[in-house]
Amino acid sequence: GIYLALATASFAVVLDAWLFNLPKFNIGPIDVKLFELGTIPVSRLHIPFVDPSSEKAELVVMAAVFCVCALLVVAVRRSYFGERLLAMKDSPAACATLGLNIRRTKLLVFSLSAAMAGVGGALYGATLGTVSPDRFSFFESLPLLLLAVVGGIGSAGGAIFAGLVLYGIPLVSASIVWFANIGRVLPGAMGIGLGKNPNGVVPDVAERLSPLRRATAILAVMLLAIVGLVIAAKLEILENWTFAFAVGGVIVLASAIADRKRLIGEDEESLEWVGIERPFTADDVRRFDAELGLERART
Repeated sequence: GIYLALATASFAVVLDAWLFNLPKFNIGPIDVKLFELGTIPVSRLHIPFVDPSSEKAELVVMAAVFCVCALLVVAVRRSYFGERLLAMKDSPAACATLGLNIRRTKLLVFSLSAAMAGVGGALYGATLGTVSPDRFSFFESLPLLLLAVVGGIGSAGGAIFAGLVLYGIPLVSASIVWFANIGRVLPGAMGIGLGKNPNGVVPDVAERLSPLRRATAILAVMLLAIVGLVIAAKLEILENWTFAFAVGGVIVLASAIADRKRLIGEDEESLEWVGIERPFTADDVRRFDAELGLERART
């Protein structure tokens, strides 16, 4: 709700203005030093057989940690606790009527999200080497939250979208001059897109790419084409940005072909009228199962 969001934001502002700027103090024998000199050195995560000074190794480690966190989110969503969260999202009043402890549920999900944010902050600080209070201020983190909402706050891919847009657009604009003009209209375009699809960009893209999962031949050709582009990039035939745009073009083209093939292969009769204008057939049942995903559920 709005009051919980405002309370959380107020707590973050209090930390920025007060706690992060506290001088060194003692709690008995314990010395507490926060940002005494304005910055804190942060060392990288040390993993056996991994060179912490290598940028490529750091990227692989961070990608692996993100995958673990994403799998954790998916596992929680599919668990009993995830069902409680979905029910609380739909109607907190109804959950309270049924005896669900709303306060405990909110506290648990806050603790889980805070723990994941702590892991992310530690890895982020390690990539920078040193961190200051400004790096973790409320207004510094707000764009990341807004981009996660645009990408799809209800999906794990929304976090990837937020990170790519927040740090990828300045990188692309620095390398490709004309892209800076596109970057100026992106905030408005994101707002329009979010108004059209409140679920976010990632669920919409996943829905548009869904025909590829049924078109095995087209998917295989697409993967072969991407492998060919990777080989061309390794041989320095393609430049970095040319390779990136080519991979994106191959995925979009394959998805369009798969969607076109699906539309051509479908009967003109809509499934909504089956059983009304004529009796059900075995083929109709198979089509219903495919549309509802029941075949995947059985397997």
